[in-house]
Amino acid sequence: MARQKTETTIEGDLRVKELLEARGLLMKDFADQIGITRETLTRTLKGNPQYSTLKLIADGLGVSVAELFTDFNTAI
Repeated sequence: MARQKTETTIEGDLRVKELLEARGLLMKDFADQIGITRETLTRTLKGNPQYSTLKLIADGLGVSVAELFTDFNTAI
């Protein structure tokens, strides 16, 4: 039986938009701040990003890569 390839998206799991809103940042401004285009940031959030890109985003937001996925302040 052949395996069927499915597209993976982690947008629903990433908290980047929530973290940006909490800091009063727009996606375009944040992307400029970390040295990527808004389109690259959007594609990253909708696709299968590399760890280095997640690290860049996390560093720009002042959080760990894990905190892009989980809110440790409310996690039980």
